[in-house]
Amino acid sequence: MVIIALLLWRLVLKPEDWLLGETRRYWLVLLAALLAAYAVTGPLWQAHLARRIGEEPSTTPGYSILVGFNQDSGGAWNQADSDLLFSLSDAPGTTAQQAQEGALEAAKNRITSGEVALLPLMGDKLRAFLGSDHACVGYVGSVVRHTRLFSLTCNGFYYAALVLAGAGLVRLWRNRARSALVLLPLYVLGLTCAQMLVEVAGRYHYSLIPVLLLLGQAAIFPPAPAETKNFQKNRESP
Repeated sequence: MVIIALLLWRLVLKPEDWLLGETRRYWLVLLAALLAAYAVTGPLWQAHLARRIGEEPSTTPGYSILVGFNQDSGGAWNQADSDLLFSLSDAPGTTAQQAQEGALEAAKNRITSGEVALLPLMGDKLRAFLGSDHACVGYVGSVVRHTRLFSLTCNGFYYAALVLAGAGLVRLWRNRARSALVLLPLYVLGLTCAQMLVEVAGRYHYSLIPVLLLLGQAAIFPPAPAETKNFQKNRESP
């Protein structure tokens, strides 16, 4: 998601630097180093995970897609889909990959059955994903008192971050800023769209909170639109 946002920003939203040879070489080296880091650490993590679980992990997110299109649960975890996954994985000789592929086939059948109302489902998933931030209190409700107060505090902080981020986004739009801050709304949009295809839960938006805070600072300390002026000046000059 981060790499996609970076490429969109660099190649589509702020492409003028690629006209300068020195800057283009700098970014090519940077992107190559980033891709190399992912290429090296990805297999290392897969190998570590395989050692921990005793088999190769699946590369197919079949179960997550199956749950994500469950109309009755609003795309959230449910017992029926969980039981299906365990029945697939408990079959003799079945690997994790095969179980996930079976779940993916069940997801395809569900999506093409005509029984899924996509727009209402997407609305339910958006509310579950972005609607509140007090799910963390529910996880510790058995050992923490004053859960109502903590829930109000979490939601108050979260909604304030959303409001500030919205104001920051408006300022970025009005100033036509194309700095690295543009990566922030791209990440929010990309993660939200991705969650509409898979299982959803309130805790899955936690990675957005620091992004919202960084975006919100643009509302308090707005960037100057100097980059746009410089770009226009460079294009007008012979």
